[in-house]
Amino acid sequence: MVNEKRLIESFMELVKIDSVSREEKEVADFLVKKLKDLGLEVMVDQAGEKVKSNSGNIIAHLKGNIKKATPIMFSAHMDTVVPGKNIKPICDGEKIVSDGKTILGADDKAAIAALLESLHIIKEKNILHGDIEIVFWLSNYSSK
Repeated sequence: MVNEKRLIESFMELVKIDSVSREEKEVADFLVKKLKDLGLEVMVDQAGEKVKSNSGNIIAHLKGNIKKATPIMFSAHMDTVVPGKNIKPICDGEKIVSDGKTILGADDKAAIAALLESLHIIKEKNILHGDIEIVFWLSNYSSK
């Protein structure tokens, strides 16, 4: 059921987007587009102003297609630790690693890729579900 090719491509694309703490805007813009393309209602809050980030948290909602189902929420952070710029992932067919000059950025972009793939599957297979809320938050690694 999981489209492994799409999942890997999504992950590889995500880790190439620079998003160290307080500089999450590019990955946030990427996610807003993807989520809207998947039919979710999306808003970006103003939390970035409080922590001096160039973005806000993303709050996305997928309306349930069955009544009285328990809603569920997922979350993942958008930022990476340093050195998290100019990441060059390498996929050898069995594993994905960085080129050794930076981190890979799998924390937390692997979770983001998995959430996006889950949404694709729900939409493509018309899977019954309650309301789904997803929060992508910023500045997980900032200390101030």
